[in-house]
Amino acid sequence: MIKQTELKSLFSVFIDNEVVTEEIIIKNFNGSQISNFLKEGVISKFGYAYILKRAYLEQLFNYGKSLIVSKEYNKALKCYNLCKKLGYESQKLDLQIFLANVKLKNMDEYLNFFNEKLKKRGNTIYFYLYLVSCIIELPENYQKIVEKYIYKYRIDTSNSQEDKLYEVKIAAIDYKFNLAATLLKEFYKTDHDWKHNFTLTLLLELMKQAEEKTYTLSKIKTCLKDQDNIAAETLIRGYLLNKHKIEYLSILLDLLKLDLYSTIINILTNIENEEQIDINLSEIDNLVNKAVNEKNYYLIKSIVKILNKMNEMNLTSIVSTKYENILKLS
Repeated sequence: MIKQTELKSLFSVFIDNEVVTEEIIIKNFNGSQISNFLKEGVISKFGYAYILKRAYLEQLFNYGKSLIVSKEYNKALKCYNLCKKLGYESQKLDLQIFLANVKLKNMDEYLNFFNEKLKKRGNTIYFYLYLVSCIIELPENYQKIVEKYIYKYRIDTSNSQEDKLYEVKIAAIDYKFNLAATLLKEFYKTDHDWKHNFTLTLLLELMKQAEEKTYTLSKIKTCLKDQDNIAAETLIRGYLLNKHKIEYLSILLDLLKLDLYSTIINILTNIENEEQIDINLSEIDNLVNKAVNEKNYYLIKSIVKILNKMNEMNLTSIVSTKYENILKLS
C-alpha cells in the first residue's frame, strides 16, 4: 500500500524533471519505497529512466487540482502538461490548463484555448470568456465578442426558458458573483456536469477580487478620515493601476461614495493626468446601461460628475445627452 504523501512526492519528482533517471529516484526515495512503487505498478523502468504508469494519470490530474488550490500555478501547469504528454485526454484537463494559464496571466495560451473553442460557438464558451474578461483585460477583439454576447443574451427572451443556467449567468453579468456562485452550487446538487465546477472556480476568483476591493476601499476610507491624503493616494494609485479599464470605472464609482468627495476627485485627477489612463465611451456606456436597467439614476449622475471633475468633457456631453431625459427624472 502506497501512502498518499509518498505518491505526491513521486508525482512532484516527475513534474520537476523532464527525464527521471535512476539517480534522481534514488536521491528522493529509499530502496523500500522504490520497490513498492514498482510492485504496485506506479512506475516502471525503461532503459536508464523511470516512467509513470497510465493507471495513475487520474491521480496525477487530481494532484494538479490540489496545486491550483494551494496557488502553485506554475507547478500545476507543469503537472497538467505532464498528464497530456503521458496520454491523459479529457475536456477536464483542457479546462484546467486554461485555468492555470489565466491564473498565470499567460494571455497567448488561454486565448489559444478560446480560438479553438469559439469555433463551436457554444454559449458556455462565451460565458467563460466573459468571466475571464472580469479577471484580466482582454484584447479589443475579444472584448467586443464579450460585449456582443452580453447584449444578445440579455435581449433574447428565449434564454430564460432554454438555458438551464440562465439565472446564474444573469447574476454574473450583473456583477453579482456571490449570488451566481450560490445559485450554481444549488444547481450542482442535481446536475454534476464537470463544467459547473470550472465555472464555480472562476466565480470564486471574482468573489476573492471583490473582497480585496472591499478591504482596499476600507483602508482608503480610514486614511481619508485621518486626513492622510498621501497614504490614500498611494493606495488608490497602486490599486487602480493593476486593474483593467472597466473595473477602473467601477472603482471610481465606489470611491465616489466615500467621505471627502472633493479630496477623492483631486486624487483621481492627479492619477489620471500622470498615468494617462484612458476611459472610452463604450465602457461608460455599459455602466450607464446597467444603471438604467437597474433604475439606478444615482449611478448615472455619479458617472457624469466623475467625468466632469476629470476633464473628460467630450465623453460627458455624449453620455449626458443620450440619457438627458433619465437625468431629468432622477
